[in-house]
Amino acid sequence: MEFKKVVQIIETRNITAVQHPFSSPEAILKVRKEKTCYFCNKKYSKCKTLGVTTSDKGGKICCDDCAIKFKEGLENEA
Repeated sequence: MEFKKVVQIIETRNITAVQHPFSSPEAILKVRKEKTCYFCNKKYSKCKTLGVTTSDKGGKICCDDCAIKFKEGLENEA
């Protein structure tokens, strides 16, 4: 008998700061191998630069697209 269970987790983060560009993908890939962006699942190897977000739940490394999007969003809020 086969049993399948689908679990969906929705997590909300309040991003307070973004540092972009933070590092090159080559430096991160040495440590993180073929990891992906926390927010959009884009592989770090496909990025030109990487960013770091700071939120109410800690910091996360993100791809260049997400870092730019979050940075613009924070500028629009201010």
